[in-house]
Amino acid sequence: SPRRMEPALVTGEKVFHCEQRFQFSDDEALFGLGQFQDGVMNYRQKEVLLVQANKIAVVPFLISTRGYGILWDNYSKTKFLDGTEGATFWSEVAEQIDYYFIAGENMDGVIAGNRQITGAAPLFARWAFGYWQSKERYRDRQDLVNTIKQYRERKLPIDVIVQDWRYWGDNDQWSSMEWEESIFPRPAEMIEELHQKYHARLMVSIWPAVGKKSKIFRELNEQKLLYRQDHWGSGKVYDAFSDDARRIYWKYIKTGLFDNGVDAFWMDGTEPEFSNTDTQEITEREFKKCTKTALGSVARYLNAYSLMTTRGVYQNQRKLSPHKRVFILTRSAFAGQQRHAAATWSGDIGASWEVFRKQITAGINFCMAGIPYWSMDIGGFFPWSHGGDYFGGVEDPAFRELYVRWFQFGAFTPIFRAHGTGTPREVWQFGEPGSKTYQALSALLKLRYRLLPYIYSVAWRVTSEGYTMMRGLPMDFPDDQNVYEIGDQYLFGPAIMVKPVTHEMFHRTVGVGETIAGHHLLSLDRTPGLNGAYFNGASFEKLANSRIDAAVNFNWDFALPEKIIANNYSIRWEGWLVSEESGVHELSLLSSGSVRLRVNGKLLVDNWTPHQRKMDVASLKLNAGEKAAVRLDFAKTDELSEITLAWKTPAMLKQLTQKPLNPEVDLYLPANCHWYDFWYGQSYPGGQAIVSKPSLEIIPLFVRSGSIIPLGPEMQFATEKPADPIELRIYPGSDAGFDLYEDENDNYNYEKGSFSIIPFHWSDESMTLKIGARKGSFPGMLSQRTFYVVVVRPDKGLGIDQTLQPDRIVRYDGNEVEVFLG
Repeated sequence: SPRRMEPALVTGEKVFHCEQRFQFSDDEALFGLGQFQDGVMNYRQKEVLLVQANKIAVVPFLISTRGYGILWDNYSKTKFLDGTEGATFWSEVAEQIDYYFIAGENMDGVIAGNRQITGAAPLFARWAFGYWQSKERYRDRQDLVNTIKQYRERKLPIDVIVQDWRYWGDNDQWSSMEWEESIFPRPAEMIEELHQKYHARLMVSIWPAVGKKSKIFRELNEQKLLYRQDHWGSGKVYDAFSDDARRIYWKYIKTGLFDNGVDAFWMDGTEPEFSNTDTQEITEREFKKCTKTALGSVARYLNAYSLMTTRGVYQNQRKLSPHKRVFILTRSAFAGQQRHAAATWSGDIGASWEVFRKQITAGINFCMAGIPYWSMDIGGFFPWSHGGDYFGGVEDPAFRELYVRWFQFGAFTPIFRAHGTGTPREVWQFGEPGSKTYQALSALLKLRYRLLPYIYSVAWRVTSEGYTMMRGLPMDFPDDQNVYEIGDQYLFGPAIMVKPVTHEMFHRTVGVGETIAGHHLLSLDRTPGLNGAYFNGASFEKLANSRIDAAVNFNWDFALPEKIIANNYSIRWEGWLVSEESGVHELSLLSSGSVRLRVNGKLLVDNWTPHQRKMDVASLKLNAGEKAAVRLDFAKTDELSEITLAWKTPAMLKQLTQKPLNPEVDLYLPANCHWYDFWYGQSYPGGQAIVSKPSLEIIPLFVRSGSIIPLGPEMQFATEKPADPIELRIYPGSDAGFDLYEDENDNYNYEKGSFSIIPFHWSDESMTLKIGARKGSFPGMLSQRTFYVVVVRPDKGLGIDQTLQPDRIVRYDGNEVEVFLG
């Protein structure tokens, strides 16, 4: 049967499982479904679990190269499977099978149809397309303001600075939406200074969990609008499915943040997170423990929390003010969330080349699932834990190389944002002016701001046409089957193909090694793992818990181990270490706290002075199969707590020293057009693979023939001055068109027609550029414009800088003009 309804009992509720079968053609490819971290581009012959998690954002929309899409209309746990006998969508809770079949002339038409059903994406303010500087976290008002001051003094373009968590103070005030006056005194004055003196915007972090001593907690708790499950920050999560809860939640946002001038809201942990959401299984299990939402069972609405909590913020801000466009950044998503002015970022990822490569595919498929605005933590959130390879952070030349390449990718994503923990993220932290890294990063900032006329015009198409800014190659080349599996190239807007460099060329990554686990550890009774004795008291005073730990790899920042009652505790792990190799091993002990490590009675690490995020390294000779006695002591007296025991075996060490550095980048130029190298102007026919050898400051960029790219003047912030003059770069080879969109930059008057469009059309046969009559107007619009027109070739119209001798200079007064360039 093509469909099936099966009675079931889920969390005590009588429901139906539903399943619908589909048959796909052998030659079609499938994309979308949201953001995943598996590096998969084409979902043919794949199985996908659609459940939210940190780093996974579910959007149950599938799009085909044959010009149609399937929007699966179910909020519960869902599975997609494409197998040898056909494909199925299965959902855990349903009364009926409900999906939309959306046809279109092309994939853009399909996604536009999706948005016709789920809602259009509002236009972000122009500043949202500038650069965002974030880290975990700015410690106080002085730290925050001095950072933006340095950007201005160094003439590094920036529009947004971000304040991460704990501006509210202690955990019992978690996400209270109030500023702790001792660290952020007079917040309204501070934000006014950011706005008026430094021309910068502020985004702040807010969470669905609220601290138990906060005013918002008391009000929500009194009305029974909190879930019963505890949050790791010691608070509880509010029920975003309740109209009343969303109203109360906004009330505190308005009073503490919006009324003080905050410009954007970073809604973290919206899966929602309780103890953690590191896996889909944990997210599902912990949310289902809450049993009910205001709309029905958690199981029925499992994937929709982010959709509902962003709805409350968006709708309430829109009611309050037509003058400031909403911007929300959130860690989760669902179909339709774009209508809430919400962008999604890819979660708490580690800093490694493998993770970096996977972000490209994750972002492409997320945008092809119908939600246009995506971002990620440039450089990876964790530099050395959770999959990160760089304990030295900004001091490590290998991390600097990774960061530059990641930053280059970020400059060609919808939201250009750096963020992370453990090591600084400001541009000058990676080197001073004149260094290769500083010059590379500052050049990309300059290019991003020159591209703002192009980016903002594409954003208008996102709003007005249902367009997609970050475009998987199949969107524009559905008949070229060579692009179906390419997950590390994409188009940024209609013209620019981006190929990030995703491997190291100049510096080998040393890494922290592999966490020691499994059969390499034996407890005192010979079972896998180590005996862990957990004590209340930092000097092993009172035993609280004993257990076998499969590995020593823990992070208890702002949390406590099981049965530990305060941030004053100690742990002793004992057992044996067993290697399968003979020779010198390198042990790495990463810790925040105090540590001592003994192996066979020999003290290898003695770092009993309390410290934060330090790695100790020791060499140890082991014989294959022989047990070495291990004792590891750890103590902690404050809120930051982590410890990882890792190693590099002789084979790993040998591989590191012999690992070759590859200076080449392989890329594919899709068929049916020519491609211009953005940096050098050389033209290549499509339908072929080529090799690039980019230096550190170059990201491979190729522009499709038959394109017009408007480049504005250099800017320090997005609204520093009108975008004039504009350099129009024409990439010949076929006819081209582009509509330059402009408006008041930050209000909703564009919804009432307050904007202008200047159309450009290039006739390749006659070598003529027609600048059409301006359509529309808005307050503050320039009546007179200057366009520097350049036909790109190997000696003109190249790279970041403005072309000094354009082919034509056009003075434009709003009336149609034709320019012959033959």
